[in-house]
Amino acid sequence: MKLITSPAYERYRRLHPEIRRELRRAADSAGVLYLELLRPNQHAHVVRARVEVMRFLRDRGYSFPAIGDALGLHHATVIHNLKRHAKIEPSREPAPFPDYSGEWAI
Repeated sequence: MKLITSPAYERYRRLHPEIRRELRRAADSAGVLYLELLRPNQHAHVVRARVEVMRFLRDRGYSFPAIGDALGLHHATVIHNLKRHAKIEPSREPAPFPDYSGEWAI
């Protein structure tokens, strides 16, 4: 009997255990299956989880092409996602309330 596997699962099997653990952690936090992060899926919650993995790998010293190879993406996609999501994500501190007292005093 031949076992049918998906390309995403085959890619997952070849990954370093450190990357596998991070994929599972990010997928669990997003509430999706870990293989969804390796498939072409543009749902916001999946993309956010994938970007978490990209950030983790980049912080660990992986190159953009290596991250792209691990996730099945082009390295330019990795760069774009890291730049784009760095701008979008809210900061941990609340934005200061603007002080208009001097300008608009009546």
